[in-house]
Amino acid sequence: MDHIIKTLKCLGIYYKETKKEHVFQEISDKPFVYEIPVKSFSASVNATFSALFKKGTSKIIDPTEEAEFYDILDFLKKAGAEIKFQGNQLIVKGKAKLKGTEYKTMNDRQDFATWVSAALTTNSQIEITDIDYKKMRLEQMENVLNNMNISLYYSKDSCLVPSQLISIKPTEIFAGKYPDFQTEWQILFSPLLTQIKGKSRVVEKIFPNRMQHWKELEKMGVKYKYIESKIIPEYPHTAKGKRPPNAVEVTGPVKLKGAKVEAQDVRCGAALIIAGLAAKGKTEILNIEHIERGYENIVKRLQELGVNIEISE
Repeated sequence: MDHIIKTLKCLGIYYKETKKEHVFQEISDKPFVYEIPVKSFSASVNATFSALFKKGTSKIIDPTEEAEFYDILDFLKKAGAEIKFQGNQLIVKGKAKLKGTEYKTMNDRQDFATWVSAALTTNSQIEITDIDYKKMRLEQMENVLNNMNISLYYSKDSCLVPSQLISIKPTEIFAGKYPDFQTEWQILFSPLLTQIKGKSRVVEKIFPNRMQHWKELEKMGVKYKYIESKIIPEYPHTAKGKRPPNAVEVTGPVKLKGAKVEAQDVRCGAALIIAGLAAKGKTEILNIEHIERGYENIVKRLQELGVNIEISE
């Protein structure tokens, strides 16, 4: 939140938090030139929307390259915004007169990655339909999957994931901002790494606390170890000032077993579902509200694929 407040101040927006409300007030309508810190997604979005309603033309230097940001820009341009790239600068003309429009948003890339990982981990074949491959900009994923000898087959609006576990190779994943493997994906693909023959490594370059799912997978029989990494995460410290481990090594294949585990967050919960699909016995996942806020009808969709899954009271 601190870096968001700092961004707003640079954009001429006053912010104050009280016990009852959050107060935002524009104190300057002048255009700006703003360099985005560490390609922050939230800073890029805030800067773009602020620039739309300033007087004159603003320049946003080095914005995020994540597909979700490009999707927002495409929507704004269709609604009448004058936005264009010049090298690494986003040029935004202010006092925009936006109009109503119809726009089909990009598919949820985290949802897509979840189904791909689930199919690969369980050595199953599934077809994922109604997707726009180009808009999702899946080069981040494909680069890693190619190194693992994984093949996905795309048609106009679908993706076939064939069963291929026996031929998948171990790998080293560096998770971060585009063009790195997306940081959420390293969590979602962790169950797959436990089923591959050989030693794999994952290095998290942004949030070291996104390694907490390994402690839950350990309850299901996974053997792993934290390793030293020369890469320091962009947000390295916890509230107590201590940096948790941001790199892990795991050797597979592991015979997963059902256990009672806890969804620490939305992606951790999804990874535990995937691990539960591949495990022998019953897996019980606590704190499912984390999963439900990030996945629409995930239980129903899994049931339609023949999975024995239900929500207990």
